[in-house]
Amino acid sequence: MPRLWEKDERERMNRNLKKEFHLLKVLKEDAGELIRPVKPFTVAEYLVVLAVLLSMLLFCDAESLVQTAGASFGYLNRRFLDFYEYGRECGIRELSYMPLIYVIYAIWNLPLKLTFLVRYPMPEVPFYVLLWYKLLPTLFYLSSAYLVYKIACEIGMGKKKAKLCAAAAFTMPVGFFLQFSYWSVMAIPLFFVMLGLFFYLRNNRWGFVGCFAIAIGCLQYIWVLFLPLLLLKEKRLRRLCEDIVLAAIPFLLECLIYQNHPIVFQNVKLLDINANFEAGLNIGIFVIQYVIFFWILILGWSYFTHTRSKKELAGYAVLFVGFSGTVTLCLTNWKPEFFLLLVPISVLGAFLHKDIRIFMILDIGWAGLLAAYIAIKRLELGGIDMVASLYTILLLVIVGFKHPAFLAEKAEELPLICTGWLRARFLAGAALCVVWMLAVMLFAM
Repeated sequence: MPRLWEKDERERMNRNLKKEFHLLKVLKEDAGELIRPVKPFTVAEYLVVLAVLLSMLLFCDAESLVQTAGASFGYLNRRFLDFYEYGRECGIRELSYMPLIYVIYAIWNLPLKLTFLVRYPMPEVPFYVLLWYKLLPTLFYLSSAYLVYKIACEIGMGKKKAKLCAAAAFTMPVGFFLQFSYWSVMAIPLFFVMLGLFFYLRNNRWGFVGCFAIAIGCLQYIWVLFLPLLLLKEKRLRRLCEDIVLAAIPFLLECLIYQNHPIVFQNVKLLDINANFEAGLNIGIFVIQYVIFFWILILGWSYFTHTRSKKELAGYAVLFVGFSGTVTLCLTNWKPEFFLLLVPISVLGAFLHKDIRIFMILDIGWAGLLAAYIAIKRLELGGIDMVASLYTILLLVIVGFKHPAFLAEKAEELPLICTGWLRARFLAGAALCVVWMLAVMLFAM
């Protein structure tokens, strides 16, 4: 009799558990919160990524990159003090970066110089030389994706989620489009920014400041990303002044060496953007410029924010860097390739969020609007104000809703993510790159 009673009790409990499980499943499905298992990428998918990457390397135009990489031979020919004038004499039209970018490329081009394949700056180069030029920013871009993995592990995401985060950073439509269709050298300062962020989260002060010093020496716009991070973590005035001075050393040396060469200051703007500070609020006596107003507000918010954990520090770092980059780029006459600097940090913020899936979808819209803006501007079509407005609003939404209040409780959790959206996101970016490549080839005929 007791055994029969125990058997009936077990059956009743099993029925109740099945009902509860079914009810929970229905509720989750209705709310759109069904957690799907994370499936690994297949060999075929890796081959697709490799095929798209190779097609970009082989067929995409890279005129701006040829100018930048070619100019670096001025340093290999020991034309240190008249580097910019020498480049112009050799037919290089675009000399729009600070010297450190060209120094890095000169080191990379040393094998071409030693084998006599290229001896001086050339505005046009053979195909194999062009591939060599493209390889350097590609390696820096891949290295930045690896640093995303290291940073994700440092935050506490776990290896499985960190690998997905790195894959999402590498295949992000905006990044893939800008790097492999536009072929700028933004991947070089981006690498040092990500390395600096890695040291930042590991509390390595000198590594953080040193990496950002190199990045600032390559691109002065990096100040916009460096200062919010510094103010978020460092509250002591003496330390703040020391770190700012140390970060400025490469830039100050460049200005000191080339102070008698006006061509440097004619071609390289202080923030490396064609800044338009006329937009502002006219209060009658003067105009409050929007860019300066909002950026100073972000710096103040960074300084008065105190974090209690590494995950919270990472969340606020993503927020302030995103806001700082968005405000300074979207409210000025920005260069599209500068948005590459925000790509890995945006992905890190998405993977810290409760709802990763929605950001995978928004990233597709981000890339589409950016490509539309570039196409409209180049072809001088109408509607550029509408596209730029939608782009700015979308970017503010992407950045703003990565506030730490919306982050997942545990960094290692994988809620609302399926690799299907990650695949769809990459395919959208790859399709955009292919369409852009075909359009450029068509107009060049």
